[in-house]
Amino acid sequence: MKKQNPKIMFIRVTENCNANCFMCNYARKTDGKELTESEFNNLIKEMKKNEYQLIKFTGGEPLLNKELKHFIKISKINGYKTSIITNGYLLKNKYKELIDSGLNHITISLDSSKSEVHDKIRGINGLYDKIIASIKEIKKYKPDIKIRINTVGSYLNIFDLISMYELLSELHVDQWVITPLKATVNYWNINMIDEYYEAYLEFKKYVSEKNKIQLLGYTRDWAGRNKEEFINLIKYNKLYRPNGKCYLVDKLRFYIPSKGILIPCNSAAHRLDEIQTTIDSKNGLEENAKIMADWLKEFGSKKCTGCGPINVWLAENPELLDEDVFLF
Repeated sequence: MKKQNPKIMFIRVTENCNANCFMCNYARKTDGKELTESEFNNLIKEMKKNEYQLIKFTGGEPLLNKELKHFIKISKINGYKTSIITNGYLLKNKYKELIDSGLNHITISLDSSKSEVHDKIRGINGLYDKIIASIKEIKKYKPDIKIRINTVGSYLNIFDLISMYELLSELHVDQWVITPLKATVNYWNINMIDEYYEAYLEFKKYVSEKNKIQLLGYTRDWAGRNKEEFINLIKYNKLYRPNGKCYLVDKLRFYIPSKGILIPCNSAAHRLDEIQTTIDSKNGLEENAKIMADWLKEFGSKKCTGCGPINVWLAENPELLDEDVFLF
């Protein structure tokens, strides 16, 4: 495969969050690092050395960073498309200023068609209602902006996913990604494997006959491309991985300001100890990321502890990002 240049930059603009998701290290965190405008400008200079097209602002909860609209403006001036990944709590009050600053794409976390289930997962009462209201307002304010929904698939919503599809269709959501719950504890009830699998097959069949929403990556197969992979998830909390080497690491970078490092995989951002030995302070940001990318291509299939279905799909088909960076 020919040499690839990174296309997408994830930037963790804050390590703080106003949600209380039971599966997240940043739940209710208030004393974490926040990216400054000076740090962002320095990163833009580094990015100019490559062929980046899209900047995805993440966290924590990125809307907590008061400089976010300025980051979006600077990105637009420098020719980059932008996206945010948000829990949606502050979106209703901020979407206009973000869109007016040049925002191209919005990703919102939504885990159920039922308010009580979603709010339980995210740990904020009333969050579901805020998200639904925000999506409706955004679509009126800027009809052509793309809205993507990220859903954490788990024992809490596996029986609700068909209803989720219908809800997102009614809201005119453009894209949907489902990623299995990643946690150190296995919350699935292994005595319910048959019930889970029946619901899973029903969901797969249902969405294969629909075309109102773009299902990104292996979202249709989010819990496994076959029964063996499905059982590995339910019984052992084990996510499936790419067939062969991962070439997504050539296309992707994730900047972590608190550590001052650039890594080539968003899925590895919370488990740096697996690849930390490849980092040398004498190297530049991109050089370290390239070393890590080569390591992950060689050893990732054996060492990685989990990979999202969209990562797996793009790891196997990285050339698709040359056609549309919003596929990730």
